[in-house]
Amino acid sequence: MDSGIKLIIGFIALIASIVAFSQLSEVAKSNPVKTPSVQKLFYEGTIGGKHSMSISLDRVGGDITGSAVNTNNELRKLKGSIGKEKTFLLHEYDNDQMTGTFEGRILENGDMRGIWSAPPGGKWFPFYLHKKPRIFSRVKANSN
Repeated sequence: MDSGIKLIIGFIALIASIVAFSQLSEVAKSNPVKTPSVQKLFYEGTIGGKHSMSISLDRVGGDITGSAVNTNNELRKLKGSIGKEKTFLLHEYDNDQMTGTFEGRILENGDMRGIWSAPPGGKWFPFYLHKKPRIFSRVKANSN
């Protein structure tokens, strides 16, 4: 094949590659991958009006995870979800054992109100938690 024809074919291939790359870049810009944002939430309040509770939550969309520190400075893990109507269901765990359930609503002012119950629902207490900008808690260290 003549070197002039090879040069023309190579030039056409280069132009086609540039056009294809440009089109792919435009598609990527119009359909960006959305990274979910993490909303950090902190609350303090009481369960049953006398047991203190501090809660730290991470909200990603409708999923909520976090931790709670109770009156005895015991750390509990939290996992649950929140609905469109700002209603939530959070399960409380000590290691892998469920120790309680928070069910309630986030109020207009950002506070949380609802019912805490122990599995299998034998005892229950109302709770009210105030939204805080930041939380500092002391957790009882394990003596193991």
